[in-house]
Amino acid sequence: MRILAHRGHRRPPLVVGAVSCAALALSLASAGCGRATPRDPVATEGSGEPPRGGRSAEREPAMAPAEREARESLFAAVDAMVANCEIDQERCVVSRCANDEQRSFLAHYADDSRPRAALLAAWAELLSSGDGARATVAAYVVGGLMRSLSLDGSRPVVRRATAKALIAGLAELPNFHAARSAVGITHAAAIAGEFDALIATAKKHPHSEALLPIIYGAMLRYSRLAGFPTLQLAFDQADAPRVAAAIMAAPRALVDATPSERATLCGWVQPSLAEPRPSVANEAANTMVWCGGTFIDALLDHAASEIEAGTMNKNLTIPLRRICPAKRAQKAPGSAAQCARNLELLEAAVLNDKLADGARVQALVSIHRQRPDDATLELAKKVKRQAGEHLRFRAASIVEALTSPTP
Repeated sequence: MRILAHRGHRRPPLVVGAVSCAALALSLASAGCGRATPRDPVATEGSGEPPRGGRSAEREPAMAPAEREARESLFAAVDAMVANCEIDQERCVVSRCANDEQRSFLAHYADDSRPRAALLAAWAELLSSGDGARATVAAYVVGGLMRSLSLDGSRPVVRRATAKALIAGLAELPNFHAARSAVGITHAAAIAGEFDALIATAKKHPHSEALLPIIYGAMLRYSRLAGFPTLQLAFDQADAPRVAAAIMAAPRALVDATPSERATLCGWVQPSLAEPRPSVANEAANTMVWCGGTFIDALLDHAASEIEAGTMNKNLTIPLRRICPAKRAQKAPGSAAQCARNLELLEAAVLNDKLADGARVQALVSIHRQRPDDATLELAKKVKRQAGEHLRFRAASIVEALTSPTP
């Protein structure tokens, strides 16, 4: 049963300054989040976590004026959403705000005029509040905002105490809440130097297999190569394909990678093109396209050997369809020569009857998306006469698309 906080339902205010009064309990019997129940673990000596629930603790550093102002603003916005929006606590969704409260709050952070990092301490407080509606708004709305702590790529200041509070909150969050908050918490932990604590916490979470791919996929955004050894070790230890695939995709989070960073990360990923787990090899191939240059050549060499051997998986065709521009105005990752070779290889895959039907179908789709021209039309007509029901069907649809009048 979904737990909705309907419009007009107001929550009592939290006590100012309480970093975490109670936590949300995990429900393993539910695929969603379930109700929040109070929980008050005692911090152990040497754990690095402050005692909670009113026990004696070291005094937190005084809140900076910007943080204090951000806290007041955030709590007011969250309470307005709790009062006027529909809050689905089970699925962790906020919707149908009577006065457009969610959009109005996010509009203030559409640029870097208001620092997002100033909200982190208050965000931690809300996630661990024990108030299900407030925690849901914090995870869904603020968690989405914190997917990038700065729009210009700069590294804001994040206190270690704030990062620790966020990590402690993550440990108590139900599945969907934790997943929606994980990227922002990862960024804060990376900047504050608390990434090891975050990984240790995530591994103990009942839904660790869902959380770890999110965390590994986001970690390099702010840790840069400082997080690379952790990523390498995690890949060596990753038994779950979902986790290993996320690690292969992780370099792409470093959107402003320097040539040196790109060379280091891409050189490490390249051997995983031959990974026996298809999802892992697929993400390695996607990263090779992101890497560009000689790494695209390495991907094309790998594809050529797979096609010749008749072993190419259909997943490999997906990265290949991103090498050439889908439209003339688009800038392609590959050079003109790489694009031409890519299309030749895909055509060879379409015509190779040693390949599985699914691989041939996807190779044809990849050609059509990158080169919707007369050459592709002739190839599709030729394939229509070949065996393979799915391949003939796809070829027929491409012929129709290329011969129908443009509206």
